[in-house]
Amino acid sequence: MLRLAKRLHSKGLHVTLATTEIARHRMLTSSSATTTAVAANSIDGISLAFFSDGLSLDYDRKTNLDHYMDSLGRAGPANLSSIILHHHSRGPDILVHRHQPLHSLGC
Repeated sequence: MLRLAKRLHSKGLHVTLATTEIARHRMLTSSSATTTAVAANSIDGISLAFFSDGLSLDYDRKTNLDHYMDSLGRAGPANLSSIILHHHSRGPDILVHRHQPLHSLGC
């Protein structure tokens, strides 16, 4: 998804990549160079937006995957819709949703 976002951005489009707050938390606590970009909510000119999956940051999503997916299914659409509405009010925009954390994509 980040590759797609970068390609769209290179064509002059404003792109926002949306993912969960837990992905943001993981990126901020990683030791990668992405941490500074995430803190600024931007990577290579691509805006980042984060939404709640309905669980606290310390919830063990790996051990309780079924509950996590249920919570994401309940809370995710409404929270992602809020991001879309917010961005729509600002004008033309491309929003790319990514559930997988950016750091697992090699960022």
